[in-house]
This record gives sequence, C-alpha cells and structure tokens, in this order.
Amino acid sequence: MKKPKHATHVKLQTVYEGTNRVAIEDIKNMDCFRGSPGTVTYLRQLRGSNWEELGSFEFDGKWPLTEDDETTTK
Repeated sequence: MKKPKHATHVKLQTVYEGTNRVAIEDIKNMDCFRGSPGTVTYLRQLRGSNWEELGSFEFDGKWPLTEDDETTTK
C-alpha cells in the first residue's frame, strides 16, 4: 500500500504467545516492524492523543515492502 498523503505514524497489531500486542511508531521508523507479521494501519496524529486511521494492510513481516504483496483495506 502506498503511504497515504497525511500519514504521520504507523500502528502494528499482532499476536505474541497468545496475547494481543500493539505498537505505534513514526512512519520513518517503520522498518523496525521487520519480522513481526500482523496488521499495519497508517495513522494521522490529531491534537492531543487523538488519531485518524487512513488505511491498513496485512503485513507478513518481510522488509522492504513491495506493493505486489500488500492487500489494502480501509
């Protein structure tokens, strides 16, 4: 999925040893998700701690991203 225009952060939702885990990172640090499959959601930070979801896709843990491997959902 191509990065949405106003995306500032990414969120990874994954399952580790039976528990749900969530990580939010700056979009420039997205490569730290390498090796962790899950759902990646592009976010835009609004005032305070409010977020706007801009789109998501299933991430298989492979880096770098290729557009052919991604399925987009909104």
